[in-house]
Amino acid sequence: DDYLAKLTAILAYHEANAPIAHKRKFALVQGDATRTLPAYLSDHPETIVSLAYFDFDIYAPTRACLEALKPHLTRGSVLAFDELNCPEFPGETIAVREVLGLSTVALRRSPHSPLTSDCLTDRPSPLHHVEPCAIMPAFPQRRSSAVLMRSRPCRTVMSN
Repeated sequence: DDYLAKLTAILAYHEANAPIAHKRKFALVQGDATRTLPAYLSDHPETIVSLAYFDFDIYAPTRACLEALKPHLTRGSVLAFDELNCPEFPGETIAVREVLGLSTVALRRSPHSPLTSDCLTDRPSPLHHVEPCAIMPAFPQRRSSAVLMRSRPCRTVMSN
């Protein structure tokens, strides 16, 4: 299976039915997120993050990517984690506590999965509200992936 080609086709179809269909509003980037995410954000300093999904399980990549994303978060940005507050994988929780501080986020649990949580950030921002564009699955067959979504125009950055 060529998951990247399938995901590209799905996003292109979605984009074709969206406003301003002639403008590409997504980019897929494969690679180690601890390297590709900072490089992407450096190349695109205008990036505003409305939604990021973390499926790293462990401390080091979670912390590195949170640090890279932090300057691009706004009030209301959503950060989702597959194992936040999970005793078997404490790394995500420790990284969130160290980088964001638990008093700066509102935590919510998924009613469908006892381990999946998301944080709603409460960072001051000149923007009033940023809507997430969509929620796309990360590479489901792989364990170290992150999805970053930008708002208006929506850009999806996929790192694996």
